[in-house]
Amino acid sequence: MKKLSLASLVLLAVYGTSFAAGENVVGLSTDDSLVNVGPSAYTGPTHGAANQPGVGVHTVGGGTRINAQVLYDTLRTSVDGNGIATIGGSAHSAMGVWALGRVTGSDSNQVYYGVWAGPDASTPPTTAYVAYVVGDNVTRSLDTVKGNSYSYTTNGVGQGNEFYTGTLTANFNAAGTGGTVTGGIASASNTITLDSGTNISISGAGAVATAGFSGSANTGAYDVRGLFYGANAEALGGVADHLADPSKSVGFAGTR
Repeated sequence: MKKLSLASLVLLAVYGTSFAAGENVVGLSTDDSLVNVGPSAYTGPTHGAANQPGVGVHTVGGGTRINAQVLYDTLRTSVDGNGIATIGGSAHSAMGVWALGRVTGSDSNQVYYGVWAGPDASTPPTTAYVAYVVGDNVTRSLDTVKGNSYSYTTNGVGQGNEFYTGTLTANFNAAGTGGTVTGGIASASNTITLDSGTNISISGAGAVATAGFSGSANTGAYDVRGLFYGANAEALGGVADHLADPSKSVGFAGTR
């Protein structure tokens, strides 16, 4: 029998309810029809366990989500000096090419972020670009962090394994209902700076609440969405969706 994590026991005590397997695995994609994220499916002994952070593409198994840890550790074709794994390539052209990074830490439970480039659903297909993030133990309540500000050391990746680093700061309000996120990330050739009005909010209520943030960057050039992970919002992850050129979109994640 799988043991409940301390965070799960705390949530059970607070809300008096249990979670279905994989219910705490939540993510974001800039195009769900091409790349979908959420609990992984069991597809065989070499593809890892179900109900873990998973990523699926529409050209493989009808979008069935593959365990992200297996993608990163086992199915990758290479990993660069920044810890970004590449999956796919000429031998698997139908699946496109994935760049996949991850952060781990106290209660963050392997938050994975990345980008994908591959065929869209048109006939004949053209190349599409998607950014995504997925992690376990999504934050349900901000009560333990309300009134505090935390800085998150954040990494991101764009097409061609363009690597971003930076700091995002979450300023949680005293009521535990929201706040703001500021800061940005930069690569060797591009900087993404959050615009004012990138706000923290809680969607849903009680045991199914999800804490995240949304706004824009670079004076509206990017749409930015993100989530917090861990019982105490120890990690965050998100996507910066370039509205004019999806090939410039970025997946990112960080820990405090």
